Amino acid sequence: MSARHVAIVAPRFAGALQAGRKRIETRFSMTRRAPFGRVHRGDIIYFKPVGGPVIGRAPAARVVTYEQLTPARIDSIRQRHNHAILAPDAYWRSHRLSRYGVLIWLGRFSPRVPPLAIPRQFGSGWIILSR
Repeated sequence: MSARHVAIVAPRFAGALQAGRKRIETRFSMTRRAPFGRVHRGDIIYFKPVGGPVIGRAPAARVVTYEQLTPARIDSIRQRHNHAILAPDAYWRSHRLSRYGVLIWLGRFSPRVPPLAIPRQFGSGWIILSR
């Protein structure tokens, strides 16, 4: 059985997700925090813009995790994948010193969402609903 997750995203990405232009979801951090090691191929990811309702869902088609990242490796990820990540320069600058990263290739986005009870996230950008 696949797990279910909620990715809290910047509102500016809502349209790109819905249109299928944003095809890779990324998470970079200084520590091993969810979704690192917690999201797997076939898991369902619900997308919720900050301060808004859930806008849809997509399966994780492929997941790649990175450890011991360096600014050079992050630059390489940006060069290879930003056409599908669609992150602005400020995003890459703010994550330049991250040590861990997760890239999640998204399957077909669906706006159909069952009723969800989403716990308060207290600033977290990722919520695991079930395993």
